[in-house]
Amino acid sequence: MARLLAGHLHQHVILSNAKDLLSRLSQNRSFMEFTLERLEGFRMTSKSLHSWKGEFDPPNCIAPRTQAIYNRATQYKEIASMASNEENRRPIQARSAAWAQGMAQWLASRNISPNQISVASIFFAALGAAALLLMPNAMGMIACAIAIQARLICNLLDGMVAIEGGKKSSVGQLYNEFPDRIADSILIVALGYAIDMPWLGWFGALAAALTAYVRVFGGALGLAQDFRGPMAKQHRMAVMTIACVVGAIEWYFFSTRYVLMVAAWVIAIASLVTCITRTIAIARQLNK
Repeated sequence: MARLLAGHLHQHVILSNAKDLLSRLSQNRSFMEFTLERLEGFRMTSKSLHSWKGEFDPPNCIAPRTQAIYNRATQYKEIASMASNEENRRPIQARSAAWAQGMAQWLASRNISPNQISVASIFFAALGAAALLLMPNAMGMIACAIAIQARLICNLLDGMVAIEGGKKSSVGQLYNEFPDRIADSILIVALGYAIDMPWLGWFGALAAALTAYVRVFGGALGLAQDFRGPMAKQHRMAVMTIACVVGAIEWYFFSTRYVLMVAAWVIAIASLVTCITRTIAIARQLNK
């Protein structure tokens, strides 16, 4: 009799704790993994209780009830994961464009992984940097502008192939971040050398990398990643693309590179401002 009462008491405690965890789960996604670990423990314990045949056989056995709670928690995890992916994804209007969706579908149907597309962005960045440095004329600047756009298309398509194309991988987040930082650095450093101010190029590359660091750090704290400017990745590449096109015209008529110099300063200073604005935004969210 005492064993039976102990078993009933144990199942009541487990169910109460499981339901409490589920309630907290629905309100706080950062609690997700811990909750599922606890629920898995409850489920395994319930299976042990259920196996005590002959000792006691309560009509409302805890095993199926805890399993139902665990299944609901798993559903919450899947929904929260989808929402987290969306809110931590850089907002890009071009994703809805027919040409982008068509290219993403074509790539997804081929034996091409999103990670390969991410690495290809480094290749195009290197081509742009080489064109800017090895062809110090209008043609080199135009070639660099085209390569920058090719790099941005890779950055657009890798995420679309991964998410919309259903080709996500366990290392996808690494490939989503590291090639971006490498490509950014290659192009911005090359811009500094192109205007004979290599230190400004390295400084701009460092500031650009810090903007991404602050963004990802906010995500590590459980906050939605902040993609605000004024000098996020797309802004940096837009400034550099426009500078290359206008700079090509400047070079054609005056054989000078003042436009590129202005662009290098704008990227460096505005990237620092972006680090500051993102840090302030993170602090405000943490203080709420």
